[in-house]
Amino acid sequence: MAVIASDGYRISLFPSCEVPRYTIPIQVTGPQSFPLLAVWAKTDMHFRYLKGIIRAVDCLRDLIIAQPTVVVGDFNSNKIWDYKRPELAEQTEV
Repeated sequence: MAVIASDGYRISLFPSCEVPRYTIPIQVTGPQSFPLLAVWAKTDMHFRYLKGIIRAVDCLRDLIIAQPTVVVGDFNSNKIWDYKRPELAEQTEV
């Protein structure tokens, strides 16, 4: 996963709580400054797909409520998969 800045923008890691692997809180600074949460919904030993993103959003809740925040990346989720295991339907989480 990569986040690249250009055209007068700079990026730095955002001091935050302990977010799950494959979620990166970033402060974007430039003509418009804003927090950005880069995500890749991927299974790891602690969180299944969207659960890691939801954990990161919960962890960063105060920041997200305080100012507009961009959440961008690969959510690795699609409603078409929900019919196979309705009890694990991730679309209800979005």
